[in-house]
Amino acid sequence: MTENAVIHKRFRTMVKVLYVLSFIPLIILILGVLAVLAGIVIVPFMPLNMIEERLTQLPVVGTYESTGLTLEITEAYLETISLDQTAIMLALVSQFFYLIAVALILFFINRWLHNLKHGEIFTLKNSRFIEFAGYTLTVFTIIDALAKLAVQNLMMQTFSVMEITTELNDQFTFSFGQLDLNFNLMILFSGIIIWILAKVFKYGAFLQEEYDATV
Repeated sequence: MTENAVIHKRFRTMVKVLYVLSFIPLIILILGVLAVLAGIVIVPFMPLNMIEERLTQLPVVGTYESTGLTLEITEAYLETISLDQTAIMLALVSQFFYLIAVALILFFINRWLHNLKHGEIFTLKNSRFIEFAGYTLTVFTIIDALAKLAVQNLMMQTFSVMEITTELNDQFTFSFGQLDLNFNLMILFSGIIIWILAKVFKYGAFLQEEYDATV
């Protein structure tokens, strides 16, 4: 009995800590969503020509890597900068839905932890939260691929990849020489596993109701 009490106490403590910690990334994501939303509103009114002139004068170098694209940013690339409003908007919109999806997943987890904190383990409410998280994570697979594609397109448009010289072009690596849409199968499988876990919780809730009715 003493050992069971200790395990129960540790479980409740762990759940409480995780519940409190889950608010931190959730708040950060909400702020990120608001920032991206502000960007979507502001970009159509931004003087892109003036920004291009400022960017070409910055002594910034670095390396950008994404699915199907590796880009080393040099001074020569900075001189080819050409901001495309449509590409920027597509990247911002894709990031908006990306952050929304992650925020929803964390929100469902937060609500699940809230119920666990109050001693509600195998309930239909918990199974629904886990099921919603699984569905969102599955959809997130598509959103993640589209967001990466939008960023690739933005980099290509910004640095005029198709127009730079052969010497500079050698620094690029493209899959099939074009934008590459790749789906993260690990995220997809994780969504399926979470969906299965939701069904287990739902069955556990059914057994709990049967047990309570018997007692």
